[in-house]
Amino acid sequence: MTTFYKEILPEVLILILNYNQKNDTLACIESLGKLSYSNFRVLLIDNNSQDASAEAVLQKFPKVTVIKSKINLGCAGGRNVGIEYFLKQTKADYLFFLDNDTVVDRGLLNELVHKGESDSDIGVVSLKAYYFNQPNKFWFVGGAKINWREGNFYNSGQGEVDRGQFDQDKEIDSVPGGFTFIKRRVLEIVGKIDERYFIYYEDSDWCVRVKRAGYKIAFAPNAKLWHKASSSLGMESPSFYYYRARNRLFFMLKNAPKFYLPIFFIYFFYDFSYRTLLTLYLSKKNQEFKTALAGVKDFLKGINGERVFS
Repeated sequence: MTTFYKEILPEVLILILNYNQKNDTLACIESLGKLSYSNFRVLLIDNNSQDASAEAVLQKFPKVTVIKSKINLGCAGGRNVGIEYFLKQTKADYLFFLDNDTVVDRGLLNELVHKGESDSDIGVVSLKAYYFNQPNKFWFVGGAKINWREGNFYNSGQGEVDRGQFDQDKEIDSVPGGFTFIKRRVLEIVGKIDERYFIYYEDSDWCVRVKRAGYKIAFAPNAKLWHKASSSLGMESPSFYYYRARNRLFFMLKNAPKFYLPIFFIYFFYDFSYRTLLTLYLSKKNQEFKTALAGVKDFLKGINGERVFS
């Protein structure tokens, strides 16, 4: 574990986004109290929760700053509220997006800060995330590489047991939004997250902008946490299929090198038809089938942002 002299510790603002996940959020903040790194503050952005999450946090952790939105702003909009607070209301050196359904290792911030301070060209630092219920099995390791031909992201190590096989640095294209540790000066350049995504792919879009600004996305192999994995929206919900279809197309149109786009669109419609629609149809998941198709239709119509399904 890396240590620092207290008087030169860079300041970190930890930004947690919450939407009706009171118990997860309380457990996450409680784990932060065990961090060995001392110079950090916690900011909670509450997306109009109806389970008294914000009130519970303030009661149990009065030093946490809480901003309660009157509407659900989604991942992108909620984190943008935090970005604005970070840039205008603090002088902190780093902003750390942390999913509320996580529990952190006590040395996490030491490792992230040490990696960030090691190279002026590093803009974002990532970590190792393990499954909460399988604490030695990886949920992701560092981040993903983008395949521009397919519009897919490939995470090495996902589902593998940790045997020390990913203890070295590696090149990363994209980091999950809830695990992004970014320098202040880089954030001042790349700006806020694109809220047109609402949820899904907004983090990858942001990482593309970081790299195009000339900064590296680095990996701190000894920075660890445990993740309860997709409790916010649900991996099989109708909304999941909608946003993943629509935003994958939107992300690629916005960011992919132009000469890859014809290949991608051919691949997408083949893959979407046979892997997604046919699977949902045969599984009799009628609502998911409809929302996945709606995602493609809305992309073609130029519709973005939040979509509410009855």
